[in-house]
Amino acid sequence: MYIVGIDIAKRKHEAAVIDGEGTVIIKPFSFTNNCSGYNRLLAMLAKAKLPLDEVSFAMEATGHYWLALFTRLQKEGFRVQVINPVQTNSIRSFYIRQAKTDPRDALLIAEVIRFGHFSESTLHPENIYELRELCRGRHAIVSMQADVKRKVVALLDQVFPEYETAFTNMFSDTSMAILQTCPTPKELSEMPLEELCHLIEVSSHKRFRMAKAQELQALAHGSFGFAMAGDVFSTMIRLYAKHLVFLKQQVQEMDRKIAEIMDTLDTPITAITGIIEKKNPKARKALAIITYIIVMAFCCIVCYYSTMMVIKYNNTGSTTTNVRWIKMSWIFFQIPLNYAIYILFEIEKIWGVAAGKREVK
Repeated sequence: MYIVGIDIAKRKHEAAVIDGEGTVIIKPFSFTNNCSGYNRLLAMLAKAKLPLDEVSFAMEATGHYWLALFTRLQKEGFRVQVINPVQTNSIRSFYIRQAKTDPRDALLIAEVIRFGHFSESTLHPENIYELRELCRGRHAIVSMQADVKRKVVALLDQVFPEYETAFTNMFSDTSMAILQTCPTPKELSEMPLEELCHLIEVSSHKRFRMAKAQELQALAHGSFGFAMAGDVFSTMIRLYAKHLVFLKQQVQEMDRKIAEIMDTLDTPITAITGIIEKKNPKARKALAIITYIIVMAFCCIVCYYSTMMVIKYNNTGSTTTNVRWIKMSWIFFQIPLNYAIYILFEIEKIWGVAAGKREVK
C-alpha cells in the first residue's frame, strides 16, 4: 500500500508518498490547486511506477480548500481519506524537532494514515451540503438586514424622530414605500396630500387611506428633527430602504430553494410548526373554509335540536330533564360557535397574509 499525504493550501498543495513501512517513496513536492497541478500529481505517481489501485490519498480538512481536490480524486475512483488537523498535531509531538512546514506536514499526514489511529471525516451528501450553504447564506443576509435596519433607525432618530410613532412596524410595506419616496419631514410635508394618499393606498393595499396621509404630514410639520444636511439624510435613507427591499427578495429566493431541497429529503422535521413555510396558501385557505363550513353545520344541528327540545318542553309541560337538556345543548352550541368565529378570523388572516394585504398599523 502507498499513502499520498497532501498538505492543503489555497493555491499550492504539498504532497509526499510513503509505503506501508514508512519509507519515503516520493519526497515532498508542490503542485498547484488547478487542473495542471492535478495532472502533475498523477504524473509524479506514474513516474514512480506506483500501481494506482494500491494508492491511498490522505489530506486534512483545511477550511474549504480541500473540497476541489477531494471531489476530483473521488470522481476518478481513488480512495481518499480526510482527517482533522488536530490528529496531525498529535503525531507531530512524537518528534523532537516539532517543526511545522508544508513538506513536513505532508509526511505527517501520510504517517497518521499508516498508523491507522485516526477518525476519518466525510463529505455530506450533495443535497445536505447545498442545504447547509443555503442556510449559511440566508443567515448572513438576515444579519445584513438587521444591520441596515439599525442604520435606518439611527438616521430617522436624527432627522425625523416622530416617524416611528406612525407605524408599529417601521419596515412594513407601507413604511418602506414612504422611506423610498419621501423619508425626511421636508419632503413629506411638501408632497401633495393626494399623491401621498395614493402612495399609501397602493402600498398598503387600501388598508390605510387619507387619515394616515394626514397623520404623517402632521408629524412632518411638527417634527423636531435635525434640520441640517437634509439631502444627505434623504439619500442615505432611500438607498438603505432600497437595499432592504433587495435583501428581502434574496431571502425569499433562498427560502424557495431551501423548500425545494427539503421536499427531496425524507425527514419528519418539516412536520414541526415553523420549520418550513407552507408552499400552497390556496390549500390553507381551502382547508380553513371547509373547517368553517363543518363547524357552522354542526352549530346549526345543535341549534335545531335545541329548538326542538324547547318545542317539546312547551308541549309536554315543565320537566327537570328537559330543562337540563336545553341548558346543556345551549352550552354545546356556544363552544362550536365561538370556534367558528375564531376560524372566521383565521380565514381573514390567512387571506391577508397570502395576498400581502395584512399589515400591522
